[in-house]
Amino acid sequence: DTDRYGRSIAMIYYDNDNKYLSAEIIKAGMGWHYKRYSTSTELANFENKATKEKTGLWIDKNPIAPWEWRRN
Repeated sequence: DTDRYGRSIAMIYYDNDNKYLSAEIIKAGMGWHYKRYSTSTELANFENKATKEKTGLWIDKNPIAPWEWRRN
């Protein structure tokens, strides 16, 4: 698909196990689940777990979401 700016939207899978890149990034605490545009409960659960376990960026006491940072 494409977004309102004409950028491609894709689900990227890799490795012999067909791992979903976004899921792996969020599980590792290295990315955010953008709930405004994604209704994936799986991704939301991965982010919740990473947050609770203080994994990756969630070790920071006050992480700033990219969409919030861009507003400043």
